[in-house]
Amino acid sequence: MATINSYPTTTPTGSDLIIGTDVSTTPNSTKTFTIDSINALSTGTPAAGTANTVALFTGAVAVGDSTIVRSGAGATSLYTFGGGTAINNTSITTDDLTTTGNTILGNAGTDTLTVNAATTFADNVTINGSSKSLSMGQVSPLVFLDGAGVARLTIGGNITTNSIINESGAGDLILVSNTELEIKSGELGENFAKFTKDGPIELYYDNAKKFETTTTGTLVTGQMDIAALNTAPVSAVAAGTLGEIRFTADHIYVCTATNTWKRVAISTF
Repeated sequence: MATINSYPTTTPTGSDLIIGTDVSTTPNSTKTFTIDSINALSTGTPAAGTANTVALFTGAVAVGDSTIVRSGAGATSLYTFGGGTAINNTSITTDDLTTTGNTILGNAGTDTLTVNAATTFADNVTINGSSKSLSMGQVSPLVFLDGAGVARLTIGGNITTNSIINESGAGDLILVSNTELEIKSGELGENFAKFTKDGPIELYYDNAKKFETTTTGTLVTGQMDIAALNTAPVSAVAAGTLGEIRFTADHIYVCTATNTWKRVAISTF
């Protein structure tokens, strides 16, 4: 037997289902509706339920031990569950939803969370687990804003296959490493360039080092091409830096000391 009323005038017995409000006779915008069961299954797991019915349990998280609390009145009413009851496969539609305390959504091993609206995080976001990652769409970059809310740095891609780090603010893009900065074709791939703290700058061609800076200058492996001729010093004591070399159609000029030049003629063969 089921009684749907204010608290029944007769004492419930057997497996009666009682749905009712509090016993107050004064209209109130806040009412408490209790769904409870008497003599429901005391042990074991109930058999498969019937569609559009409410399963009743006697455990601490049973629907029978839970309370549906109504806050507000009319179109602004909000119904919430109390008593620690889990709500599964439930669609909730509301203008605003506020929770306090620790909130857990879904099962970490099997469930997913889909958010279709713009999302704002007012505090830190932590991704736990050594194998967990943050995945972004190719044309939906990660955007860092300046103090005025204008995009300053974006990390993402475009409609082709390019990946782009774009500094569009007034400052510089700075890559920092405490020991060595490497540009490679992969974590264990071929070298493109290496920049070592207190050491050389190295440039590579097909994973073979071709250029390196040293404490005294530079080292070039293989052919060195001069793409354009320079302007000759106006005299042997023209301004110049030790080690500076200039090429013209007729001579090669070498600065052997500060503001001291020597030259050698170039002839045909």
